[in-house]
Amino acid sequence: YGHLAGNYVLVELASLLKQMSVTHYGNRVFRIGGEEFALLIENESLEETLKIANEICDAVANYPFYYEGRRINVSISLGVACSVGKENQREFYMKADKALYQAKELGRNQVSYWKE
Repeated sequence: YGHLAGNYVLVELASLLKQMSVTHYGNRVFRIGGEEFALLIENESLEETLKIANEICDAVANYPFYYEGRRINVSISLGVACSVGKENQREFYMKADKALYQAKELGRNQVSYWKE
């Protein structure tokens, strides 16, 4: 679709994630770089966090991304990690990042979580 379409999708995706995180979950979303985003979900169980992640995955897959009259099908992969306050920020991020790569390896458009 080209760089301009890719930029459009990133802007729309960021807007959707921000809207969902603020309106539904009261949390924060960050763009890490490139096409990677992070959503910080505080004070939720692993089960609830996985539910939220799956809702986001479904919402993105069903969102009508249109650029110059053409529908662009978008899917995302999500990596989930839960912190119990024992690790530092870098360790926590690495857990989520490993879970993300696992989701991509398993076929994309899905949620995976860090298992010790």
